[in-house]
Amino acid sequence: MAVLDAVQTPSLFDRLTAPLKRMQRNVKRRRGPIDAGLADFLGEAIRPGDKVLQIGANDRAATTFLSCGAFHLMIAQAASAEAVEALSAAEGVSSERLRAFASVGASESAGRVDAVYLAPSPGFAALAAHFRHAATRLRTGGILLLDGADTIEGGRLYDALHADLGWRLDEIISGKVAVFRKTAAMA
Repeated sequence: MAVLDAVQTPSLFDRLTAPLKRMQRNVKRRRGPIDAGLADFLGEAIRPGDKVLQIGANDRAATTFLSCGAFHLMIAQAASAEAVEALSAAEGVSSERLRAFASVGASESAGRVDAVYLAPSPGFAALAAHFRHAATRLRTGGILLLDGADTIEGGRLYDALHADLGWRLDEIISGKVAVFRKTAAMA
């Protein structure tokens, strides 16, 4: 029987996580201002006519989705929708494809979506509830943009998605927005 050198032999954990660690090193990371990095990514990832669901307020992200030609469904307060319309008008972007919903339940009528943008939430419970709603609405192969992945709440969801085999980390934008692709249907 051969004696294995314990120093040279990788542990079972190391062997199982090696592909994941390799992928993490290879993930393209966009640097620089968050708005520029997000606009650059969305310009490549979102096609005209895609349906995008945004949960939470981020006027700049909503305007960027609209400028890509997406049908933008936003779950936020009416004041947020008005701010997006004003910002879009100031930048010469049509806000005809913007639809605002006051609650998550009201947005059910919009059906399946191609992308979901989760804005930072005050507390993990709210973020987890938003994620559960978004995950059921997102089609397989769609992308989930987790804004605030660098916060405590976002970091917890980032870690959970990173460990879930139904999600694949595609990119990290400016160290704040994690882009996951849904690779399997929800059970």
